[in-house]
Amino acid sequence: MKTFARLAAMAAVLGIAVCATQAEDGRRPAPGPLRVHPANPRYFTDGTKMPDGTLRAVYLTGSHHWDNLQDGYNPEVTPFDYERYLDLLEKHGHNFIRLWAWEHMTSEVSWHYEHKKQQFDPLPYQRTGPGLAVDGKPRADLRTFDPDYFERLRRRAEQAGRRGMYVGIMLFQGVASNGPRTWPGHV
Repeated sequence: MKTFARLAAMAAVLGIAVCATQAEDGRRPAPGPLRVHPANPRYFTDGTKMPDGTLRAVYLTGSHHWDNLQDGYNPEVTPFDYERYLDLLEKHGHNFIRLWAWEHMTSEVSWHYEHKKQQFDPLPYQRTGPGLAVDGKPRADLRTFDPDYFERLRRRAEQAGRRGMYVGIMLFQGVASNGPRTWPGHV
């Protein structure tokens, strides 16, 4: 429970940081945290008032990619090009992404790289051991967060915010816990 509270607090800080980010290149940054629009709960509002005094409705749209937070690759594939991904979203007028978090270190099965082995990097926890994990690197210490992971998360949320995009931060996903083919990648 203590770990969840720390993650929730960190997500709140990241959300505030994204909203406070200013665009340096003339793009309109995401103006603030979203909430349900009071006149129509199918939409959100960022609190911006329209000329007639009503709240502006925000409709979220985006294109998903699994590796937009962590690189989920096999040794033959290069790391994910996040800037190019943001360029694509911006070109198509999208304003929302979910930073997808993988919970395991490696997987023998891939959903999106021709079913080749995958490795996920960075991870939320430091890999200090003792012992080695299934990928041959030190085991993760589940009591110690890896600052590089959270710095990447913050940086990517801020980059999207500067381009006027809202970010959903995924803390847990559970896909990697659903069977014998993915579970071994946790240790």
